[in-house]
Amino acid sequence: MLELINESNSHIFDELAQDYEDEFSPTSGKKKNQDGKYSIDVDWRIPNVGYYWKEGSKIVGFSIIESIDGYSEIVDFYVVPAYRKKMVGKNMAFAVFNKHPGPWRVRQIPGSEVTTKFWRKVVGEYTNENYTEAQIENPPWGLSVCQIFNNQISQLRRRSYPETGTERDKTMKKEISIRDYRSEDVEALANIYYNTIHRINIQHYTEEQVNVWAPKSSVENTEGWAKKFPRTKPIIATVEDDIVGFAEFEPNGHIDCFYCHHEWVGKGIGSALMKEILQRAKNNHIHLIFSEVSITAKPFFEKWGFRIVTQQTIIRKGIELTNFKMERIV
Repeated sequence: MLELINESNSHIFDELAQDYEDEFSPTSGKKKNQDGKYSIDVDWRIPNVGYYWKEGSKIVGFSIIESIDGYSEIVDFYVVPAYRKKMVGKNMAFAVFNKHPGPWRVRQIPGSEVTTKFWRKVVGEYTNENYTEAQIENPPWGLSVCQIFNNQISQLRRRSYPETGTERDKTMKKEISIRDYRSEDVEALANIYYNTIHRINIQHYTEEQVNVWAPKSSVENTEGWAKKFPRTKPIIATVEDDIVGFAEFEPNGHIDCFYCHHEWVGKGIGSALMKEILQRAKNNHIHLIFSEVSITAKPFFEKWGFRIVTQQTIIRKGIELTNFKMERIV
Protein backbone atom coordinates (compact mmCIF):
# COMPACT_ATOMS: atom_id res chain seq x y z
CA MET A 1 0.00 0.00 0.00
CA LEU A 2 1.32 3.45 -0.91
CA GLU A 3 1.71 6.20 1.70
CA LEU A 4 2.91 9.71 0.96
CA ILE A 5 6.21 10.79 2.47
CA ASN A 6 5.71 14.00 4.44
CA GLU A 7 7.34 16.06 7.16
CA SER A 8 5.91 13.94 9.97
CA ASN A 9 7.28 10.63 8.65
CA SER A 10 10.34 11.81 6.70
CA HIS A 11 12.75 10.49 9.35
CA ILE A 12 11.99 7.00 8.05
CA PHE A 13 13.00 8.08 4.56
CA ASP A 14 16.24 9.54 5.93
CA GLU A 15 17.14 6.13 7.39
CA LEU A 16 16.11 4.09 4.35
CA ALA A 17 17.90 6.48 1.99
CA GLN A 18 21.18 5.84 3.84
CA ASP A 19 20.70 2.08 3.33
CA TYR A 20 19.89 2.72 -0.33
CA GLU A 21 22.99 4.87 -0.87
CA ASP A 22 25.21 2.35 0.91
CA GLU A 23 23.96 -0.49 -1.28
CA PHE A 24 24.25 1.67 -4.41
CA SER A 25 27.72 3.03 -3.57
CA PRO A 26 29.73 0.43 -5.55
CA THR A 27 27.97 1.72 -8.68
CA SER A 28 27.65 5.39 -7.74
CA GLY A 29 31.12 5.72 -6.24
CA LYS A 30 29.73 7.74 -3.33
CA LYS A 31 31.66 7.95 -0.06
CA LYS A 32 30.41 8.74 3.42
CA ASN A 33 31.12 12.20 4.79
CA GLN A 34 32.91 12.96 8.07
CA ASP A 35 29.69 12.31 9.98
CA GLY A 36 29.51 8.79 8.54
CA LYS A 37 26.54 9.68 6.31
CA TYR A 38 25.96 9.72 2.57
CA SER A 39 24.70 12.87 0.89
CA ILE A 40 21.13 12.43 -0.40
CA ASP A 41 20.77 13.90 -3.89
CA VAL A 42 17.07 13.27 -4.48
CA ASP A 43 14.38 14.88 -2.32
CA TRP A 44 10.79 13.79 -1.73
CA ARG A 45 9.57 17.37 -1.35
CA ILE A 46 7.59 19.39 -3.95
CA PRO A 47 7.89 19.42 -6.93
CA ASN A 48 8.83 15.75 -6.47
CA VAL A 49 6.45 13.22 -4.91
CA GLY A 50 7.64 10.54 -2.50
CA TYR A 51 5.86 7.34 -1.53
CA TYR A 52 6.52 4.63 1.01
CA TRP A 53 5.41 1.09 0.30
CA LYS A 54 3.82 -0.65 3.28
CA GLU A 55 3.25 -4.34 3.90
CA GLY A 56 0.60 -4.24 6.60
CA SER A 57 1.86 -1.53 8.96
CA LYS A 58 5.56 -1.98 8.08
CA ILE A 59 7.34 0.36 5.64
CA VAL A 60 9.48 -1.80 3.35
CA GLY A 61 10.44 0.50 0.49
CA PHE A 62 10.12 3.90 -1.15
CA SER A 63 9.78 5.56 -4.56
CA ILE A 64 10.56 9.15 -5.51
CA ILE A 65 8.77 10.54 -8.59
CA GLU A 66 10.02 13.55 -10.54
CA SER A 67 8.59 15.30 -13.60
CA ILE A 68 11.30 15.61 -16.27
CA ASP A 69 10.73 16.90 -19.81
CA GLY A 70 7.00 16.12 -19.60
CA TYR A 71 7.55 12.56 -18.32
CA SER A 72 6.98 11.07 -14.88
CA GLU A 73 10.18 9.34 -13.82
CA ILE A 74 11.14 7.16 -10.87
CA VAL A 75 14.37 8.77 -9.73
CA ASP A 76 14.84 6.68 -6.58
CA PHE A 77 13.37 3.23 -5.91
CA TYR A 78 14.28 1.01 -2.99
CA VAL A 79 12.98 -2.21 -1.43
CA VAL A 80 14.32 -3.46 1.90
CA PRO A 81 16.43 -6.56 1.11
CA ALA A 82 14.34 -8.92 3.27
CA TYR A 83 11.28 -8.11 1.13
CA ARG A 84 12.82 -8.67 -2.28
CA LYS A 85 11.67 -11.49 -4.58
CA LYS A 86 8.25 -11.27 -2.92
CA MET A 87 6.51 -9.11 -5.57
CA VAL A 88 7.00 -5.98 -3.44
CA GLY A 89 9.00 -4.12 -6.09
CA LYS A 90 6.51 -4.94 -8.83
CA ASN A 91 3.52 -4.08 -6.67
CA MET A 92 5.01 -0.73 -5.63
CA ALA A 93 5.89 0.11 -9.24
CA PHE A 94 2.38 -0.76 -10.49
CA ALA A 95 0.78 1.35 -7.74
CA VAL A 96 3.04 4.33 -8.51
CA PHE A 97 2.35 4.07 -12.26
CA ASN A 98 -1.40 4.04 -11.54
CA LYS A 99 -1.07 7.17 -9.39
CA HIS A 100 0.46 9.15 -12.25
CA PRO A 101 -1.32 8.60 -15.60
CA GLY A 102 0.44 9.87 -18.70
CA PRO A 103 3.91 9.59 -20.29
CA TRP A 104 6.55 7.68 -18.31
CA ARG A 105 10.29 7.09 -18.54
CA VAL A 106 12.21 4.64 -16.33
CA ARG A 107 15.99 4.94 -16.58
CA GLN A 108 18.81 2.67 -15.42
CA ILE A 109 22.36 3.96 -15.26
CA PRO A 110 25.19 2.18 -17.13
CA GLY A 111 26.30 -1.05 -15.48
CA SER A 112 22.92 -1.77 -13.86
CA GLU A 113 22.13 -4.97 -15.76
CA VAL A 114 20.13 -6.55 -12.92
CA THR A 115 18.08 -3.37 -12.51
CA THR A 116 17.44 -3.15 -16.25
CA LYS A 117 16.24 -6.77 -16.28
CA PHE A 118 13.86 -5.97 -13.43
CA TRP A 119 12.38 -2.88 -15.12
CA ARG A 120 11.99 -4.59 -18.50
CA LYS A 121 9.97 -7.30 -16.80
CA VAL A 122 7.86 -4.92 -14.69
CA VAL A 123 7.14 -2.38 -17.43
CA GLY A 124 6.53 -5.18 -19.94
CA GLU A 125 3.95 -6.81 -17.67
CA TYR A 126 2.33 -3.51 -16.74
CA THR A 127 1.93 -2.39 -20.37
CA ASN A 128 1.44 -5.83 -21.94
CA GLU A 129 4.80 -5.19 -23.71
CA ASN A 130 3.47 -1.93 -25.16
CA TYR A 131 6.59 0.15 -24.46
CA THR A 132 9.71 1.30 -26.27
CA GLU A 133 13.29 1.25 -25.11
CA ALA A 134 16.03 3.74 -25.90
CA GLN A 135 19.35 5.02 -24.65
CA ILE A 136 19.21 8.62 -23.47
CA GLU A 137 21.73 10.99 -21.96
CA ASN A 138 21.43 11.00 -18.18
CA PRO A 139 23.89 13.43 -16.52
CA PRO A 140 26.13 12.69 -14.73
CA TRP A 141 25.88 9.00 -15.56
CA GLY A 142 26.07 9.16 -19.37
CA LEU A 143 23.92 7.08 -21.73
CA SER A 144 21.27 5.17 -19.79
CA VAL A 145 18.83 2.47 -20.79
CA CYS A 146 15.28 3.85 -20.63
CA GLN A 147 11.82 2.25 -20.93
CA ILE A 148 9.20 4.67 -22.31
CA PHE A 149 5.42 4.22 -22.22
CA ASN A 150 2.13 6.05 -21.71
CA ASN A 151 -0.18 4.42 -19.18
CA GLN A 152 -3.19 6.37 -20.41
CA ILE A 153 -3.20 4.27 -23.57
CA SER A 154 -1.09 1.17 -22.96
CA GLN A 155 -2.96 -0.79 -20.30
CA LEU A 156 -5.28 -3.38 -21.77
CA ARG A 157 -7.81 -2.99 -19.01
CA ARG A 158 -8.45 0.64 -20.07
CA ARG A 159 -9.04 0.03 -23.74
CA SER A 160 -12.64 -1.17 -23.71
CA TYR A 161 -14.11 1.82 -21.90
CA PRO A 162 -15.01 5.42 -22.79
CA GLU A 163 -12.02 7.77 -22.71
CA THR A 164 -13.12 10.31 -20.09
CA GLY A 165 -14.00 9.62 -16.47
CA THR A 166 -17.32 11.51 -16.71
CA GLU A 167 -18.35 9.68 -19.84
CA ARG A 168 -17.34 6.37 -18.30
CA ASP A 169 -19.27 7.04 -15.08
CA LYS A 170 -22.46 7.91 -16.97
CA THR A 171 -22.17 4.78 -19.09
CA MET A 172 -21.62 2.55 -16.07
CA LYS A 173 -24.61 3.94 -14.17
CA LYS A 174 -26.91 3.22 -17.11
CA GLU A 175 -25.62 -0.29 -17.76
CA ILE A 176 -25.18 -1.86 -14.31
CA SER A 177 -27.99 -4.20 -13.27
CA ILE A 178 -28.49 -6.10 -10.02
CA ARG A 179 -30.12 -9.51 -9.80
CA ASP A 180 -30.21 -12.58 -7.56
CA TYR A 181 -27.93 -15.58 -7.84
CA ARG A 182 -28.60 -18.40 -10.31
CA SER A 183 -27.04 -21.86 -10.20
CA GLU A 184 -25.39 -21.32 -13.58
CA ASP A 185 -23.40 -18.37 -12.12
CA VAL A 186 -20.96 -20.57 -10.19
CA GLU A 187 -18.10 -20.65 -12.68
CA ALA A 188 -18.24 -16.92 -13.39
CA LEU A 189 -18.18 -16.04 -9.69
CA ALA A 190 -15.29 -18.43 -9.01
CA ASN A 191 -13.31 -16.79 -11.80
CA ILE A 192 -14.03 -13.28 -10.47
CA TYR A 193 -12.89 -14.35 -7.00
CA TYR A 194 -9.62 -15.85 -8.26
CA ASN A 195 -8.68 -13.21 -10.83
CA THR A 196 -9.53 -10.18 -8.69
CA ILE A 197 -7.36 -11.43 -5.86
CA HIS A 198 -4.47 -12.29 -8.17
CA ARG A 199 -4.68 -9.12 -10.29
CA ILE A 200 -5.98 -6.45 -7.91
CA ASN A 201 -5.23 -7.54 -4.34
CA ILE A 202 -1.69 -8.41 -5.41
CA GLN A 203 -1.06 -4.64 -5.06
CA HIS A 204 -1.14 -5.08 -1.28
CA TYR A 205 -0.32 -8.76 -0.71
CA THR A 206 2.58 -10.96 -1.75
CA GLU A 207 2.30 -13.71 -4.35
CA GLU A 208 2.61 -16.27 -1.57
CA GLN A 209 -0.29 -14.64 0.27
CA VAL A 210 -2.67 -14.48 -2.71
CA ASN A 211 -1.84 -18.09 -3.58
CA VAL A 212 -3.11 -19.32 -0.20
CA TRP A 213 -6.02 -16.87 -0.24
CA ALA A 214 -7.17 -17.91 -3.72
CA PRO A 215 -5.43 -21.13 -4.79
CA LYS A 216 -5.76 -22.42 -8.33
CA SER A 217 -8.12 -25.09 -7.00
CA SER A 218 -10.70 -22.37 -6.31
CA VAL A 219 -11.36 -22.12 -10.07
CA GLU A 220 -10.41 -25.64 -11.09
CA ASN A 221 -12.91 -27.26 -8.72
CA THR A 222 -16.12 -25.30 -8.13
CA GLU A 223 -17.97 -27.92 -6.08
CA GLY A 224 -17.35 -25.99 -2.86
CA TRP A 225 -18.78 -22.82 -4.39
CA ALA A 226 -21.78 -24.74 -5.73
CA LYS A 227 -22.58 -25.85 -2.17
CA LYS A 228 -21.93 -22.46 -0.59
CA PHE A 229 -23.74 -20.06 -2.93
CA PRO A 230 -27.28 -21.48 -2.51
CA ARG A 231 -26.86 -20.79 1.21
CA THR A 232 -25.29 -17.31 0.95
CA LYS A 233 -27.40 -16.24 -2.07
CA PRO A 234 -24.92 -13.81 -3.71
CA ILE A 235 -26.11 -10.49 -5.10
CA ILE A 236 -25.03 -10.36 -8.76
CA ALA A 237 -23.97 -7.24 -10.70
CA THR A 238 -24.20 -7.48 -14.49
CA VAL A 239 -23.52 -5.28 -17.51
CA GLU A 240 -25.27 -6.40 -20.70
CA ASP A 241 -25.80 -9.84 -19.09
CA ASP A 242 -22.10 -10.24 -18.26
CA ILE A 243 -21.41 -10.84 -14.57
CA VAL A 244 -19.04 -8.11 -13.36
CA GLY A 245 -19.24 -8.47 -9.58
CA PHE A 246 -20.94 -10.18 -6.65
CA ALA A 247 -21.46 -9.86 -2.92
CA GLU A 248 -22.69 -12.24 -0.24
CA PHE A 249 -24.94 -10.50 2.29
CA GLU A 250 -26.04 -12.77 5.10
CA PRO A 251 -29.19 -12.41 7.28
CA ASN A 252 -27.11 -11.46 10.34
CA GLY A 253 -25.69 -8.42 8.51
CA HIS A 254 -22.39 -10.02 7.56
CA ILE A 255 -20.85 -9.28 4.15
CA ASP A 256 -18.71 -12.26 3.20
CA CYS A 257 -17.39 -12.23 -0.37
CA PHE A 258 -17.45 -8.81 -2.07
CA TYR A 259 -15.61 -8.84 -5.40
CA CYS A 260 -15.65 -6.87 -8.65
CA HIS A 261 -14.31 -8.27 -11.91
CA HIS A 262 -10.69 -7.08 -12.20
CA GLU A 263 -11.41 -5.28 -15.49
CA TRP A 264 -14.33 -3.38 -13.92
CA VAL A 265 -12.72 -2.13 -10.71
CA GLY A 266 -13.37 1.60 -10.32
CA LYS A 267 -16.29 1.57 -12.79
CA GLY A 268 -19.16 1.77 -10.27
CA ILE A 269 -19.73 -1.97 -9.75
CA GLY A 270 -18.79 -1.96 -6.08
CA SER A 271 -20.98 1.07 -5.42
CA ALA A 272 -23.96 -0.59 -7.11
CA LEU A 273 -23.50 -3.70 -4.94
CA MET A 274 -23.12 -1.65 -1.76
CA LYS A 275 -26.25 0.39 -2.49
CA GLU A 276 -28.16 -2.87 -2.91
CA ILE A 277 -26.80 -4.22 0.37
CA LEU A 278 -27.81 -1.07 2.25
CA GLN A 279 -31.29 -1.20 0.76
CA ARG A 280 -31.72 -4.86 1.68
CA ALA A 281 -30.47 -4.13 5.20
CA LYS A 282 -33.16 -1.45 5.64
CA ASN A 283 -35.86 -3.63 4.12
CA ASN A 284 -35.01 -6.43 6.56
CA HIS A 285 -34.50 -4.17 9.59
CA ILE A 286 -30.79 -5.03 9.85
CA HIS A 287 -29.18 -2.18 11.77
CA LEU A 288 -25.52 -3.25 11.77
CA ILE A 289 -23.57 -4.58 8.79
CA PHE A 290 -20.02 -5.84 9.13
CA SER A 291 -17.26 -7.53 7.17
CA GLU A 292 -13.63 -8.66 7.18
CA VAL A 293 -12.03 -6.30 4.66
CA SER A 294 -8.72 -6.58 2.80
CA ILE A 295 -6.07 -3.85 2.75
CA THR A 296 -7.09 -3.21 -0.86
CA ALA A 297 -10.80 -2.82 -0.12
CA LYS A 298 -10.47 -0.78 3.09
CA PRO A 299 -10.60 2.67 1.40
CA PHE A 300 -13.76 1.68 -0.48
CA PHE A 301 -15.51 0.54 2.71
CA GLU A 302 -14.39 3.68 4.54
CA LYS A 303 -15.90 5.75 1.74
CA TRP A 304 -19.20 3.98 2.41
CA GLY A 305 -19.20 4.87 6.10
CA PHE A 306 -17.63 1.75 7.59
CA ARG A 307 -15.31 2.17 10.56
CA ILE A 308 -12.44 -0.09 11.59
CA VAL A 309 -13.21 -2.19 14.65
CA THR A 310 -9.85 -3.93 14.67
CA GLN A 311 -6.95 -4.91 12.46
CA GLN A 312 -6.41 -8.63 12.49
CA THR A 313 -4.05 -11.26 11.16
CA ILE A 314 -5.43 -14.50 9.79
CA ILE A 315 -3.28 -17.53 9.04
CA ARG A 316 -3.84 -19.80 6.06
CA LYS A 317 -1.50 -22.76 5.61
CA GLY A 318 1.03 -21.03 7.81
CA ILE A 319 0.92 -17.74 5.86
CA GLU A 320 -0.19 -14.53 7.59
CA LEU A 321 -2.64 -12.16 5.92
CA THR A 322 -3.76 -8.80 7.29
CA ASN A 323 -7.36 -7.64 7.11
CA PHE A 324 -9.71 -5.35 9.02
CA LYS A 325 -12.93 -6.04 10.82
CA MET A 326 -15.18 -3.13 9.80
CA GLU A 327 -18.78 -2.21 10.55
CA ARG A 328 -21.44 0.36 9.76
CA ILE A 329 -24.68 1.33 11.43
CA VAL A 330 -27.59 1.38 8.98
